[in-house]
Amino acid sequence: MGTEEKEEDNEIESDRECENHVARTRRFSNYLQLGRPRTKQSETAFVGAGDVLCPCKVLPSLGPWVRFLSSCAPRDEFGLALGPATFQSWGSRATRGLRKCQNGRPAITRSYRECRDITAEQESPEEYLVRQFANHDIIFLGEMHGVRQNLEFLQRLIPRLYAAGVYNLGYEFSRYKDQAKIDRLLSLPIYDPRIANDLLSEIDLTYVTQEYTDVYKVAWELNHRLPPGARRFRIVALNIDESGQTPADAWGGQRLNIHDQTNIFWAQVISKEFLANHEKALIYSGSGHSYTRFFFQRKQDHSFSAGNLVHNFIPNRVMTVWLHGDAERKVLTRQIDELVEASNGVDRPRAFDTQSTPFGTLPLAISGYVFGKQNCGPFTLADVADGYIWLAHRTDLTGVRFIKGFITPANIARIEFRWRKEHPRSRAYTKEELEEAAADNWQHLQEAWQ
Repeated sequence: MGTEEKEEDNEIESDRECENHVARTRRFSNYLQLGRPRTKQSETAFVGAGDVLCPCKVLPSLGPWVRFLSSCAPRDEFGLALGPATFQSWGSRATRGLRKCQNGRPAITRSYRECRDITAEQESPEEYLVRQFANHDIIFLGEMHGVRQNLEFLQRLIPRLYAAGVYNLGYEFSRYKDQAKIDRLLSLPIYDPRIANDLLSEIDLTYVTQEYTDVYKVAWELNHRLPPGARRFRIVALNIDESGQTPADAWGGQRLNIHDQTNIFWAQVISKEFLANHEKALIYSGSGHSYTRFFFQRKQDHSFSAGNLVHNFIPNRVMTVWLHGDAERKVLTRQIDELVEASNGVDRPRAFDTQSTPFGTLPLAISGYVFGKQNCGPFTLADVADGYIWLAHRTDLTGVRFIKGFITPANIARIEFRWRKEHPRSRAYTKEELEEAAADNWQHLQEAWQ
């Protein structure tokens, strides 16, 4: 066989391999359509405050994942029989395959000048995000944890959301089990910061900081400026109560890792509190939970996000907006910082769509795939996020402020009990040891985004 014939056969085989990978990816994406409930079912959901996991009629259960993964043939296309390794096996194999594929690569054609000009023209971040609710019911706002400017932006945003008829904030940094306590805090005649501190400490000692707790204070202040009888702004905690729990047995005995368990629970809370009541809501979380139409292959477990599940139910009414400065996207943040610096005018905060501006063509080093598209990578910012908010140069961002003295005689027993469950030892931790642990966690938080 001649060299040219060999090359032609290799090209044919490569094309066939690519088509197979695309077909398998399409089949996996099609699971999103399985079991989609009728609209009338959106009035019923079953998630109770404090529940770990339970069936929910608004969002489909994990069943479609299970049925799809176990029915694909040959079996090694996606992974092993259902079990803890299923998602990891499929994620690593499928994504390796996607990276091989050459078809469908996005063309990066926009010029540096176009991007630079757009940075000089964009509306304020607050105006931009509020405007998105005209066409969306749920917006995931993804942050890099521990950045002071991000939380201050959220605090400025709350009154604007209310004025636009968006009365709900889904908040990662408290437990849904404590929802009654949150509702009570926001209706108290006098704001009690100790309750806010306790709400954050139930998640992790890391987040008991001024900026994360002040989100509750701003909502309380808004509600107490409203006239009698006016609807109140509400913060809904999203997080699961992890203390003392083991992976839940659900959907036929499938044992879920905590990230899967958490994201399914989040999606159910969003379903019950917002979708079932035909409410709009901003979901404020780490960027890892905010993916909607992009499946991100996590290094740890190839898990999916709460945003993926919400996208399954309302694909055209949910979007992802990223806040600038993610430490895991340093190349992207540096590119955007350079574009902002080259634009006309001062370095004022700004926001932009990724779908309708050249910013969307900026390359993004990430593993995964886009639901419903034959996009085999490499990916761009537009593939992963629908909007982007720039508040300051990454080097100008600052950390959240640690709250000293939040451990008191009234809460030390509860905090110590939880901490010793997570860090077992025979004797109890002292107040000084717990305060030192909290300060260490805060320091790690600062180092993570820097």
